[in-house]
Amino acid sequence: MFFGVWAVLGKLCFSISAHNSIVINEIHYNPDIKTELVEFIELYNAGTNDVDLSGWYFSSSIGFTFPEGTVLATNAYVVVAQSPEALQKKFGVASLGPWTGLLSNAGEKLILRNRVGEIEDEFDIDEDEGDIFGLADHTYRVSGDTPIERVDEAFGVKLTCSDPDDQFDTIGGLIAHEMGHVPKRGERHTLAGLEFVVLHTKGGAVKWFKVAPLVDGTD
Repeated sequence: MFFGVWAVLGKLCFSISAHNSIVINEIHYNPDIKTELVEFIELYNAGTNDVDLSGWYFSSSIGFTFPEGTVLATNAYVVVAQSPEALQKKFGVASLGPWTGLLSNAGEKLILRNRVGEIEDEFDIDEDEGDIFGLADHTYRVSGDTPIERVDEAFGVKLTCSDPDDQFDTIGGLIAHEMGHVPKRGERHTLAGLEFVVLHTKGGAVKWFKVAPLVDGTD
């Protein structure tokens, strides 16, 4: 496999189905440095004929349509990247892209369809994998269950509670406490030079934040 040696660089998973000649061979959605836009999807042609991928697309999790004239030769690979520039800079690998949307929406399927909408392959993204994901606009999606220490490490900050008598393990719990109420979708809060925007809540808890470092680094 073209990217088999990348196992040490992050979470690599393998396709759960191979009914057709074009398969989702590998997916790299949990890079070692969480704020780098180096997620990618690798397709492989396991068949005996070249395949025209023109108009093929991903119908869930992310949005990307293969441009006209994209042909994948037999026994060859093609990579689609979150940010082709970032992937080229870090690994020296050429790729198609970028895509829109979010690759690492845990518990969902990544579905590859041909140009008439038929499913060519599917890929299950593990429910429990991933917590900080770089987005195309240079902000980040952060799970509310992410340990505070992990956020500190990823963004180079030190998040502390305003009340020294209270201790929290997750970023969702800390931000809810600092806001002083149950967070609602669209609400914002700034802490330690980071702006947290509530993207999704479930059962009174924050499921996802959108996080951006402030330009001046102040809170």
